[in-house]
Order: sequence, then C-alpha cells, then structure tokens
Amino acid sequence: MIRPAKVGGGPASALRLAVAALGNDPGTGRAAWELSRRLGARSGVAPVVPVEMFPRDGPRRDPFGVRCRVARLDAEAVVVVAPTRWGPRRVVPAAVVGGRPIGLVQADGPGDLPPERPVAASAAAPWLVTAMGKDVFLEPTEHWAETLNSAGRRARDLRADRARRDDLVAALRSGPGVVLYAGHGRTRGWSGYQGLRWRHLRPEGDTARPAGVMVAFACDTLKRSRSRVAFGSRLVASGVARAYLGAVGSIRTADAEVLSELVVRHLAWGAIPTVAELVRSVGEAVADEPSARAAWRSFRLLGDPSTRLTAA
Repeated sequence: MIRPAKVGGGPASALRLAVAALGNDPGTGRAAWELSRRLGARSGVAPVVPVEMFPRDGPRRDPFGVRCRVARLDAEAVVVVAPTRWGPRRVVPAAVVGGRPIGLVQADGPGDLPPERPVAASAAAPWLVTAMGKDVFLEPTEHWAETLNSAGRRARDLRADRARRDDLVAALRSGPGVVLYAGHGRTRGWSGYQGLRWRHLRPEGDTARPAGVMVAFACDTLKRSRSRVAFGSRLVASGVARAYLGAVGSIRTADAEVLSELVVRHLAWGAIPTVAELVRSVGEAVADEPSARAAWRSFRLLGDPSTRLTAA
C-alpha cells in the first residue's frame, strides 16, 4: 500500500528539521550550527529546532543514543553531524528512527560541510534509471523508466546496455532530482559502467548542478573501509549530490530487487515531494515485505533530508 505524504507534504507545508551534533568535538559542533543556519534559510523548511548535542554514552550498536534522543525532538526529520573519522554504520542506527528520517552529514568543522550550490533538481533534467550491464540487474530494471514516465515523472533510461560511463557522468551533472542504480557496489564506487568512481564525478567549475538524491541498490557504497571514505559519502561531501541513500554493508541481490521495486512504486505513484518523505514512506512500507526489510536494515541516508525531488 502506498500512503499519502505526511512529511512536508505540499507547497504550503514546511518540513520541521532538527540538527544534532554527535560527540563533543568543538569543530563538529560549529559545523552543526552553520548547517542549522543554512537549512533554516532554505525554502520549504520551517525554523530549525535549536542544535542538540548527543554525547557518546550509548550502547555499542548506538553509541550516541540516537534512538532514544531523537524521540524527544519536535521535528519531522533530523540531520546529525558527525566527525569524518566515523563511518555511517557506526554513528547512525537506521535510515528512519522513531518515524523520523535521519540524514547524516560528516564534518570536522564548517569548512567540511557540503558546498552551497544551486538548487538540486532541474526542471529540464529527467530522473535517471541506471543499472549494471548484467542480466540479473538489467531484466528487473527494464520497466523502471516506463513506470516512472507513465506516472508523469519523466525518466531517462541510461542502463549500461545502452549508455557509456561518459553519458552517465554528463547526465548526472545536469541536476536530476532522482538517480536510481541497480548493480554491484564497493566502498570506492559502483561496479557498473566499467567502474564509476568519485574521480569521474569530481565537480569541475560552477556549471554542474548537484543531483537531488542518488539511490544505490548495491552493496557497500556507504561502507567505510579503514581510511577509505565511502563513495556515497564523498559524493555528498563534494556537492555532487544533495543526498545519497545506500547500503553500509552487503545485501542479497534478491532482497535488493524487492526493495527497489517498492521504491520505484512509491516514486511513481506516491506523493513524494522530498527525500525525507521518500525515506519515511519506504521505512513504513518494508514492514510488510520481509525481503525488502532485510535489505533496508543496511541502508542509511547521507545528506539533507529536506532535498526536493523536483524543481521547486
């Protein structure tokens, strides 16, 4: 069942955000205050709840007590700011906590925050459907673009059986509101397109527009490996994407396929104006889909949950 929007559900409603700094690092605290200022000045966001500090005094699986502390915040979505030395799996227990989408931003100071760039979604840029060039990924994704287009979403099929890496990079720089990927993944990037890495997407000048949200139905693209920062984390930190939804570990291909179908249905037929609403609605829907729920447990959201999926 696809439910109507509850979070920031229309042009007249404003998303209530809270910002929290994880740990006691002064630089991270300053970054949280600066991010709060930026978000509060953004159209479609209500005045941001004053910055909260979450000390590291929780259990191993939730060292900052995000689950219990988020529950007391008067907010529909929460952005947590954490030092860059910690991976997403370590600091955020889930993509949705207590019904609230949780977006992670990693910064050791205000200078580490994602750059302020033009609004993400471009009216001229279609959403992108991408997939690794193997039948196990091409066949389940064959209908994605058609399904989205039939719902009036305007999507472009750039799966690897018909597009090269250069085609994908150019399309990503046009500011698509949503990018969907199915395929293998690693800490350093997507395995499709002969390997898509951060260096291929590195911002060049001020002409590229950031994507809205990139959703990767793949293993490990938000998994920190020793000193190597995860692919999705680098895309958000550099401003290539406003938000990135992906896995912090391994997921079964069959489970990822069920989850991806659920996400595509919600994007096509749901009232989904923002990343926060997408994440919240999917978090509710997986309760009825055991395979999707198994994959969803590994997913985390990097970046700004208030990101709109289409041009304002």
